[in-house]
Amino acid sequence: MNASGYSTLRSQAIRLGLPCGALRTYALGGAIPEDVARDIEWMMELPAGWLDGEDRGGVPEHATGVDLPQSSHPIA
Repeated sequence: MNASGYSTLRSQAIRLGLPCGALRTYALGGAIPEDVARDIEWMMELPAGWLDGEDRGGVPEHATGVDLPQSSHPIA
């Protein structure tokens, strides 16, 4: 996961207001609370619901440095 200006896991976690360990867990496939999923999508300029697999037709061209697996993460 990489959003413009937030290249490290720590900086991304700080931007989202999450503990670094929680963001690492989510990145490795752990369940993501819905409010956190929406914040991640917003930060990465992805459409709402993208992490739910609702709009997985590819990464939008405007998305900022997205590097996420194409499989769905469970949303809690």
